[in-house]
Amino acid sequence: MSTLSRGLVRAKIYRVGSSIEPDFGLASLITYMVVSFVGSAIFAALFLLTGTMVAKFPPNCLVDTVFVHK
Repeated sequence: MSTLSRGLVRAKIYRVGSSIEPDFGLASLITYMVVSFVGSAIFAALFLLTGTMVAKFPPNCLVDTVFVHK
């Protein structure tokens, strides 16, 4: 039952998205590019910030878990 309702919701979202997308065209593409660029820039800045913060602590737990438990 829950999978059926999930599928219906997904189909509705897809239908709405496909009906909205072709109407805009170039303007929406440019806006999307700008938004994604700004978002990725912010994400990169945050990632660098957290990376430098994590690098200050010698036992890097994340790296240890990733490389040791393979």
